[in-house]
Amino acid sequence: MFQDYALFPNMSVESNIRFAQKEKDTEAIEELMELFDLIALRKQKPTQLSGGQRQRVALARALAAKPSLLLLDEPLSALDFEMRTALQHEIRKAHLLLNTITILVSHDVNEVCSLASSVMTIKNGKVLAQGHPKEIFSAGSFQNYAQFLGEISALSELFLGQ
Repeated sequence: MFQDYALFPNMSVESNIRFAQKEKDTEAIEELMELFDLIALRKQKPTQLSGGQRQRVALARALAAKPSLLLLDEPLSALDFEMRTALQHEIRKAHLLLNTITILVSHDVNEVCSLASSVMTIKNGKVLAQGHPKEIFSAGSFQNYAQFLGEISALSELFLGQ
């Protein structure tokens, strides 16, 4: 998923999502628009949407292609707290629905703990630590790895509540 959304300005929300599908599946489009609360916005153009709404469209479009691997680079960084929390919930639901392996880069520890089942900290191309967020960010370990969060945290296999 592109960090700047990369939505087609001349297409509606529905058309932007449908564009990603190789084989057109109206039912899957409806399911994604419902999941990301886009039904009422289906005919709107991206310029008529808020940043959070554009983010939802971009995520729905990325998932419409039914990827086996989804790469997300700071997908929630430009959003306010309320919108971030809502989209975290929607990302978890989408992950469970589509069972897509997701690699997410984030500098937000709360986001990492909320979404990740496995965390990697990397410095200078080397993996320094890998494990469950509770292990990596426990009171004793967190101080050792906090300095690397600003560089990159890679998360894989998002699971609800794990």
